[in-house]
Amino acid sequence: MNISLFIATRYLRARRSLQFISVITMLSLIGIVVGVAAIICVSSIFNGFREVYTSSMLTYDPHVRVEAERGRFLPDAEIVMASIRRDPRVKGSAGVMAGRVILRRYDRFHVLQLHGIEHAEYDRVSGIRSSVIVGRFPDSPVAGSLSGTIEPIVIGAELAMNAQLNVGDTATILSPDFIASALQTFIAPQGMPVIVSGIFYTNSKEYNTGLAFCGTSFARKLFNAQDDALTSADIRLKNDADANAVARDLRRSLPAKVTVSTWFDLHKDIYGVMRYERYASFIILFIIVFISVFNIFAMLSMTVVKKRRDIGVLMAMGATPEDIRRVFLWEGFVVGLLGTLGGTVLGIVLCILQQKFEIFRFDPQTFIIAAIPVSIAWPEVLSVMTLTLISSFAATLIPARRAADAHVASSLRTE
Repeated sequence: MNISLFIATRYLRARRSLQFISVITMLSLIGIVVGVAAIICVSSIFNGFREVYTSSMLTYDPHVRVEAERGRFLPDAEIVMASIRRDPRVKGSAGVMAGRVILRRYDRFHVLQLHGIEHAEYDRVSGIRSSVIVGRFPDSPVAGSLSGTIEPIVIGAELAMNAQLNVGDTATILSPDFIASALQTFIAPQGMPVIVSGIFYTNSKEYNTGLAFCGTSFARKLFNAQDDALTSADIRLKNDADANAVARDLRRSLPAKVTVSTWFDLHKDIYGVMRYERYASFIILFIIVFISVFNIFAMLSMTVVKKRRDIGVLMAMGATPEDIRRVFLWEGFVVGLLGTLGGTVLGIVLCILQQKFEIFRFDPQTFIIAAIPVSIAWPEVLSVMTLTLISSFAATLIPARRAADAHVASSLRTE
């Protein structure tokens, strides 16, 4: 064993004359263990919630969406769709005609986002069909009792409850064009009739209260658009991890008049908040580690003062200042290493226990998940370990330098 490491471990095990210093050492060790374990657990919980939200949104949202940079409709829609379908990473794509509308049911009005997609293309870009709890997604318009056909729509559960709609009930859809025309002619807008064919329920309150699906042709007629007009092109990939690469390639190949957004861009605000909370919690919890590391600095500084005679004896026996410096470097680093390893093991064990046994559970009647989700991100664990070890080592530099600068005569004379 390295002589410097041997002496450092002897100092750490000493109990006879360094009781107070030993208490500080133990507090430093415990503080690092608790701090590292807390950071790993909290970070894993944030990762778990993020994965739950992401998987929920990716069930309904496209992986990539192409929209017009300016204006309402997607320019060169046919060229855009053809370019998208040539990419081998694309699992499915669909043209969408979407916009804000007002749903009128008796004397009640509800603002919602209406997505018009060809009936055969729903499953290409969205898993919303699997979330239908009442009724079904239509394959085609249904026959109307008065004239032609009545467009079937699928709406969210909370919207159905607020509007008092059930499968088979009819309502009226008003687009901005209908309202603008009514304001110009001073005639009450009539709108277009629809019939509820299905009701879906998702993990997103925004979708449950403000989203509906219909056919593309009906949406074009509602928004007074041309027969081939689209507001966006939704893309489903074989691997959602390719979203950024596909989006980058599409930006290069498609006309400059379009914007390409990934699933992350579609929910940038909520992901930004989650990232901010994650960083903030990391900084707050690392204060625990920082305080413990400062205790290492205090412990080593007092050890240098207390062991001046030992330092003088070692120097008189031929130890160099570099040897003395390494003793205290090892002493602080060993405390930091033990605390880091102990905290890492404790944090990982707690996370695995939560994953396996769901110790901290939620009320199933209130929450959509059964227990606190946990996902261990190993790169983050390594980052926490590395940062803690670097901080622990940095805390040893000044006390170690002071010990190395001690003079033999003065060290022995103080005793």
